[in-house]
Amino acid sequence: MIYYYNRPFLNQYLYHSRAKLLIWILLLGIAIPIYFSEKFGNIFMEADLSKKILFIAAESLLVGLLRAMNDLPSQMYMQKNLMLFHSSGISNFQLIMGQWLSRMPLYLWAALILTIPLTSGLGMADKLTTGVLLFVIGFAAEMTVDLVCRYLMIITMYYIPAIVKGFVGIATIGYLALFGFIIWVLVSLESVSSVFWSQFEQIMYPVAAVCGAGVIVLLLLTGKMGELYYEGWLRFVENDKRIQNKDSGISHLISTPQNAVMIKDWILIIKNKITLVRVGLWLIGMIAAIVLTKIGMFNSFLTGQNTPAYVFGFVVLYTMLAFGEIVSALYQQEKQSYLLYFMSGTKGRHIFTAKFITSILLVVVPVLIGYPVVALFLQIDGLVILQTLVWCVSITMGAILLQLGIASLDRKGGQAVMMIIKEEDSNGMLEQVPQSPIPILSSFAGLIYTLIAVALYWFNLHYLFSVLLFLPCLAMFGLGVRASEYR
Repeated sequence: MIYYYNRPFLNQYLYHSRAKLLIWILLLGIAIPIYFSEKFGNIFMEADLSKKILFIAAESLLVGLLRAMNDLPSQMYMQKNLMLFHSSGISNFQLIMGQWLSRMPLYLWAALILTIPLTSGLGMADKLTTGVLLFVIGFAAEMTVDLVCRYLMIITMYYIPAIVKGFVGIATIGYLALFGFIIWVLVSLESVSSVFWSQFEQIMYPVAAVCGAGVIVLLLLTGKMGELYYEGWLRFVENDKRIQNKDSGISHLISTPQNAVMIKDWILIIKNKITLVRVGLWLIGMIAAIVLTKIGMFNSFLTGQNTPAYVFGFVVLYTMLAFGEIVSALYQQEKQSYLLYFMSGTKGRHIFTAKFITSILLVVVPVLIGYPVVALFLQIDGLVILQTLVWCVSITMGAILLQLGIASLDRKGGQAVMMIIKEEDSNGMLEQVPQSPIPILSSFAGLIYTLIAVALYWFNLHYLFSVLLFLPCLAMFGLGVRASEYR
């Protein structure tokens, strides 16, 4: 009874809490571009109104194409409720327009975020009038590019559907490249000269003319687009059914033994809530290092010459502290499960290769992401970053080979970690922590190896590191394969 009478109050409380959270998110979303407009507003100081409009057009075209490749295949062809819409009597053109108009809130927000930096340096009256004009133009450009991209997606899916499968990957690479370029511009350039804006204007006029002609042609084909959309969707559904009947579930992903072991490991890693905590702490550490360095907290010992070495050491050591324990515990979570590997014919090389690839994704990839981002924010030279990435890979690869080679000696004994684990906090916390002597030794060996390697790098003893540390670690591959065999 108490629950019944309090439920309206609880629903009201949750509603207001979500509303407050949404308001804070909106305020934060506005505060960030305001901060960047004040901090980096000089980039647009030499651009007049026409150049800012062309910049909006270029941004809408580039980001719109990436967004379309990432989002439209799912929205237009893969949603389960599309079957209901296509069979409900709604015209295909109405369905396209409905999907298009559903993106209006997103583009209103995107136009607002884009407009704020473009009004930097203007007086209040000019800021309002110019801001409203740029906002309307930005919103119209975003909506136009989205509609055109939908038409292009329909044509592509109808005539050459095979290439659509690679759109998400292309969009991901494009987003990463764009993000890196933006960081480079914000860090490296204090302002953009009028010469650049003049060249940009000369390039954008013919691009705008060609794109405008293409938009007109596509809009003239609006009547045909509905038919092509429906036929392309039918083909996609039929092809998807054939694929599911031929190879249901994730069986195509586990066609090789090492893939099966790797997928099992990742299920356990992702299932564990501590993994999210580790990722969160790693991100907080990277951001905190950038912010503290920017405000001059480490000016007492950081100089232009030693900053790359300190950044390198911090990123490598912090990443090892965040994720290195998981590498040492990969064999610890096998134990009696080895009987299944023996029955399925899984060899030692399959097991060790799976653990090695998993460790690369856990340690090497975060270092390859973290170091360039931190280095770019701290204005480290690009050539130095590329050279240092080689040593990032060498040190982290050597560390995980050493840890896995030692940890593989402990694959016997203990209790197996089953795929279904009871929801107990203690089990989740201990699953990624080395619990027996050999995994603990493995974890400490990886940290000591990393400390020595970083020290050698700081003293410019790169080749000594290669001979004394990295090359001997390559022998751990053979030891790990041999120890991973079922005996």
